[in-house]
Amino acid sequence: YFQNKNNKMTTANSRTIKVYHQNETIEYKLRGLHENEVNKWATFCASVFSYKANPPPSSYFERHYHNDPRRDAGLIRIILYDGNIVSSCRIFLKTISTGIGSSAIEAGGIGEVCTSPLHRKRGLSKLLLHDALEIMKCVCKVSVSLLHSAPDFFPVYERGGGYACTVSPWSLLTLDARQLHNCIGDTQFRLANFPNDVKRLQVLHQKYSEQRFAGCIVRSIEYWNDYLSKELDGKMHVLTKSMTDQDVLAWMAIRSRGNYLQLVDFGYDTSSLNSKTQKNVLWQLFAHCCWNCNTFCEKEASPDQIKLHLPKFVSDDLKEAASGTNFIISSEDANDLGWMYVTLQEGSIDMVKTTETIPHLIWPSDSF
Repeated sequence: YFQNKNNKMTTANSRTIKVYHQNETIEYKLRGLHENEVNKWATFCASVFSYKANPPPSSYFERHYHNDPRRDAGLIRIILYDGNIVSSCRIFLKTISTGIGSSAIEAGGIGEVCTSPLHRKRGLSKLLLHDALEIMKCVCKVSVSLLHSAPDFFPVYERGGGYACTVSPWSLLTLDARQLHNCIGDTQFRLANFPNDVKRLQVLHQKYSEQRFAGCIVRSIEYWNDYLSKELDGKMHVLTKSMTDQDVLAWMAIRSRGNYLQLVDFGYDTSSLNSKTQKNVLWQLFAHCCWNCNTFCEKEASPDQIKLHLPKFVSDDLKEAASGTNFIISSEDANDLGWMYVTLQEGSIDMVKTTETIPHLIWPSDSF
């Protein structure tokens, strides 16, 4: 972090970094991104992640930036060599739930960490991580930082930033596709209508997720309208009370992950659907979404079975509603171990310790 002439913290300044590598000193510049460089930065990120099986295009990074109501170009930390971006680390400002009633805290997410292959093994990502941690602590003054990592990189964030892993309980259900299709029925389904459904969705999400689980992204009206409406456009299906009463009772979004499907977003009105009989309608919503999405699964997927990855508490709900049916062929644990936290302010909540007693959940639609 830096101080300006008024002795206030700022992310706008630039500083020179000298790295000794293979018997030579290499000079870099570290600073925050400028607003007019977002396209250039997005192109850089896409090029570095191009090795992935389904690489994200530059438009993915641009969309995530421009649709974020709390975006700040200066919080995209970059390192430049000869005027070109060679390393990146973005800070996402989020409000997250603690799972203790409506209690929430301010957090700084870390994402889009990448370095050009030509400049790796020089400690650039570590420098950016330290820079980001100082900014989050001293400039943004958030309580905690969080990130999602692949297991291979756990030691990097444990040693380099003091992060620790938490467990998000998830399950993998194998469903009988034909049995599922037969239960679709004529219940009232439609695509979510943004912004008309947003106020109702916000209230239901608060009760269903934010007040029950730790780590949930607290969703403002602006976040629903500016960000989620774009991420879930044409993908989020809702169950309404009736043909005439279009109030949302439940909602769901599913995406294909190769040979299985993943529940991206979900919730329902627990005061209206609170018995086994009433929850049966959730199976119809699942059937409707799965059947619509399953055509996008890869050819290796069995035509007779659908594999669905979903939070364990949702799986338990569905199992209860499915007793006496043949929908579920098998169920297994498929926990997400990738979310990591570090406390930044003295006296702030320890999220890893909190999740030992309160289940941790971040919906994939909110991931960064």
